[in-house]
Amino acid sequence: MAQYFSRNRQPISSLAMEGARINNQIILVGVNESYPVAKGVFFIEYFTAAAGTTVAIADGEGRQIVAAVSAFANDRSPLRCDYGITVTGNLAILKGYFVESVFE
Repeated sequence: MAQYFSRNRQPISSLAMEGARINNQIILVGVNESYPVAKGVFFIEYFTAAAGTTVAIADGEGRQIVAAVSAFANDRSPLRCDYGITVTGNLAILKGYFVESVFE
């Protein structure tokens, strides 16, 4: 069973991630979108920037995850954003999910 760890070394089990993938799905569309997660982690499975553009992605604390990218798709190894997500740029679609209560 795979485990992801938070910065304070609290494990996030695969079972918790599967439950979150089913119950906590989020779809974002638009310009300069954000989705805060107070004590959790947001995982990005798929996104596409608007045609001919790129987006920058940061976590909820403003740490840059990706500087400039136009598309991403990987449901087996999603991008991780602690405390939520902030997307700067024109986003065609982003699909992800969040796991709550990771940071206590």
